[in-house]
Amino acid sequence: MAELQHGSHECALTLPKIVGNGICNMCFFKDEPVEYACDPCNFDLCKPCSELPLKMWHHLHPEHALEFCIGDERKSKYMICIGCGNMSSGSFYYECKKCEHSHGLGS
Repeated sequence: MAELQHGSHECALTLPKIVGNGICNMCFFKDEPVEYACDPCNFDLCKPCSELPLKMWHHLHPEHALEFCIGDERKSKYMICIGCGNMSSGSFYYECKKCEHSHGLGS
C-alpha cells in the first residue's frame, strides 16, 4: 500500500479507502480527487498538495532553502507573502528558518 509522510499532517497518509472527490485539507478545493488520506483523522490531500516539496528554492530568496511549515495558532492567522505581497490564511507556507522570510504557497 502506498504511503506518504507529508509535512502537512503528523500521521502517515495512505491511498484513500473510498476513491472519490472530497475537500483537500490544505487548499480546501472542493470536488478534487483525494490522492492521500488519513482515515482516523479525516484528513485528505489532493494530488497537487501531496506533491508539494518539504524544501524549495525561490528566486526572491536564493541564499537559503525555504522549508514547508504549518501555521502556528499562537501567531497571526494571516500572513503576507514577501514575494508577491498577497495575503493568505497562513495555514501552510514556506519559510527560511535562517532569515524568517515567508512565502505563501501560491508564490
